[in-house]
Amino acid sequence: MIRRSDIGAGCAVELETFWDMCATLGIHIVVVLICLVSAAGQEPTCASGSASKQKCLAKPGKTAVAAVSHWSPDEKAQRVRRVAALRQTLQALISFRGVQTTVIVLTNQQVPEIEDLHVEQVVKANPRCAPKQRPNLCMPWEALTALRFMSTKGVTSSCDLVNEAVCGELQYDYYIYLEDDILIPADSFEFWAKHVEDLYLHDYLLLPHRRESTTAGALTDCFDDGCVLRSRAILDKDGPPGFYGADLRDRVFLQPDNPYTACFLMTRSQFRDYVDGVEWNARKKDWQRPSYSLGGKKQVWGTREQAAGGLLWDPRFGPEKALTHLRIPVVHLLPLTSVSNRTDNQYHHVVQPVEYERKVDHCWKNAGTCRPLLRDARQRRRRRGRTKAAKPSN
Repeated sequence: MIRRSDIGAGCAVELETFWDMCATLGIHIVVVLICLVSAAGQEPTCASGSASKQKCLAKPGKTAVAAVSHWSPDEKAQRVRRVAALRQTLQALISFRGVQTTVIVLTNQQVPEIEDLHVEQVVKANPRCAPKQRPNLCMPWEALTALRFMSTKGVTSSCDLVNEAVCGELQYDYYIYLEDDILIPADSFEFWAKHVEDLYLHDYLLLPHRRESTTAGALTDCFDDGCVLRSRAILDKDGPPGFYGADLRDRVFLQPDNPYTACFLMTRSQFRDYVDGVEWNARKKDWQRPSYSLGGKKQVWGTREQAAGGLLWDPRFGPEKALTHLRIPVVHLLPLTSVSNRTDNQYHHVVQPVEYERKVDHCWKNAGTCRPLLRDARQRRRRRGRTKAAKPSN
């Protein structure tokens, strides 16, 4: 039994909030390991064996909350690989420089191998999201529910997160959802965080892109012959001073053909727009719109994949507003596409990052003809007028 005296005042607040969440969501708690991030204004509890307690107790300027979707397979060897990937994913999340990150793992069974990382585990043995969907495909939607709960640091017992996106004011600077085999490098997060808000003011969604941990970093989600051709390079000629270094390639973004990443990263303003829309709601969203092209045929994103769409498929945006950058890769630790035996495998080929790099090089070397990133003051005014604050429920 965990007692208040065992964990300190700040962590006790987090623990009580977490118990309230589990009661609200009907979740069975197996283990709660608090506290990587403490209540506001209080020192976090450092993991035992920390190399530098002073570094551990440092108070960074930003806060983040992350929900990780994990499914432990029954087969032993597969479980070992999956849990190893989960550990790498979590270690990266709690290592962002200058950011205090609260992490919650939604899982079908307790994972003892991550207890030393001091993250919260919530067990959902039979997750649900849509009729006739397999439980493992619905775990991402349970993670989104937990993220919405944690976004306000808890809700009252009267809050209905089935019908309400959030209940209360958003409390964090960054909001992250990801599958358990997606590693976000600290450098990728920092480049994204530096540029995301400025681009969002002009209606662009800055996203990472997946690279496989095998096959020399192949592009996970660009795998048919026309994918790179359908992707476009965009040059930011008029970015704010200090946003870019001397390397002109830093000013070149990419509009990916298939902007799927198995994760999303959002700022507070983006998450506010997200919960003000319908993409968080599995019962109301448009399940046919999220799609990509494979061999000239439309392929609709699956149930698990659509949870990672974030704002991408919101009617106010769309894939034409998506941008990525060579400096924002995330690592797909357990890739399938390049080694799969899928029946449509005749359309697949391994696409290396160098194919993106060639498009970027051609763009900055031919800046006069490269498609420009549009920075329009009228767009900025429209963005500000459209953003609405998340409304707390009564």
